[in-house]
Amino acid sequence: MECVSEASRIPEGALPVVFIIAQGPYLRVLGGSDGSPARNVRVVACFVCVRLMLFAALIASVASLVLVVGGVGFVGFNIAYTHSSAGDRVVVVSRRSSVERRGRLAEEISRHAEVWLLDTLSSPTGVKDFVERYGCPDIAYLVTGKPGGPWSVLREAHVEVPGIWAEGLAERCGGSFVVYLSSTLAVGDPGGCARDGLVLEEGEHLAGCRPVGRYSRSKMEGERRVIEVCRRGGLAGVAVVRPGLVVGRWCYHQIWRSLYSLGKRKIRLSGGPLMPLTPAKDIVGAGLRLRRYAEEGGGRCLWAYLTPWHKTVGELHAMILRALGVRRSLPIPVPASLMRLFGGFLGGDVVRESMRQSGYRFQPGLLNSLGMGWTSLEEAVREAVEW
Repeated sequence: MECVSEASRIPEGALPVVFIIAQGPYLRVLGGSDGSPARNVRVVACFVCVRLMLFAALIASVASLVLVVGGVGFVGFNIAYTHSSAGDRVVVVSRRSSVERRGRLAEEISRHAEVWLLDTLSSPTGVKDFVERYGCPDIAYLVTGKPGGPWSVLREAHVEVPGIWAEGLAERCGGSFVVYLSSTLAVGDPGGCARDGLVLEEGEHLAGCRPVGRYSRSKMEGERRVIEVCRRGGLAGVAVVRPGLVVGRWCYHQIWRSLYSLGKRKIRLSGGPLMPLTPAKDIVGAGLRLRRYAEEGGGRCLWAYLTPWHKTVGELHAMILRALGVRRSLPIPVPASLMRLFGGFLGGDVVRESMRQSGYRFQPGLLNSLGMGWTSLEEAVREAVEW
């Protein structure tokens, strides 16, 4: 609806600044800025119109611009969904080829974010064009990733693309905070930094960590690249977050599809190795807490485990069956040796290499100290099953 003037008789000489109050369906002008009364003045106005304008101004003043690089995927969807639900403006930057492969997911993401397509993410021109088009993001998530493949593919996804975008933002956007999505596998063999089976965040970044395979090595190099960018300055800060197996909406990775498919057939795996688990929506919660911590002087270059839950394969599968409503099932024992044998089928390099970390628990010490409120694993599993 349009707000229009019905009549006006402003005293001669009064400045065009007026004081108004709400009166019924009208806004009544009390007088000019010189204090003189205004007689018989009524401005026809719709409260909905005024309130919408005020609300839009308020939202614009508090909403954040969120960038998700490589966001047409399971993790990218959850980041976009969580931020957009909080009223933030989200822009997902993706390769055209990713949208072509994941058309249905891309369509769902577009309900919560603007999707900006590029032919490649590994060109500095992409960062420059983004800033010119959208401005500097308040927070940027670097989530490009591959579960396996040749070294060149893993290096591009985990090292080159995140490094290029972190460097480009550092050159242009001093107020941006960057979150690099890593993995517990970035620390490789945790034996050198574990105490009684508990892995704590290392005091010096990746000190004593040894890769256990191509995936582990690529994540390790990616972490070093973005932390180096952070230490050179130019950004508000960088947080490296290390999730375990991520569980949540649009959870389509191979290990989840395998567990879900077996559950639908009323087959339940039992036993198996211990796995660190991360609710997908907690990635955003962790990023925001770490950004606040950096703003308050806690440190600009941060790394933190994002692993509030640990379950064996059998325990996780039992939760999936409960969420599916399956009450009776055929249990099949799964020794760790079998997981190693079929690791490629269940999730490529990620599963094979994660067997080297079986039996360890990753303590999210920094986030716990910041009062992070974790999503329950039951809720995350239920959301994954529903989607």
